[in-house]
Amino acid sequence: TPLYSSAASDVYKRQLGDIRQVRNRKLFYSDWTVGADSPLTDSQKSDALAYRRALRDITSTLDNPSNTEDVSWPTPPSFLA
Repeated sequence: TPLYSSAASDVYKRQLGDIRQVRNRKLFYSDWTVGADSPLTDSQKSDALAYRRALRDITSTLDNPSNTEDVSWPTPPSFLA
């Protein structure tokens, strides 16, 4: 039924949008870690980069989540928690 498919698609797009919004917020709050003037050690910067990469890749690893609570978010490094 095309109507259901369209409605399901709209719901999925909305859910994906919500997930991206949370992801983008997490990226925003970790932006300072990759700046040239960041006070972090090289090891911490590497951890921050790995965390940010995992956040950016989150939408490609989703298994049809129904909301942001269903997402297995990457654990931030201790200096970001």
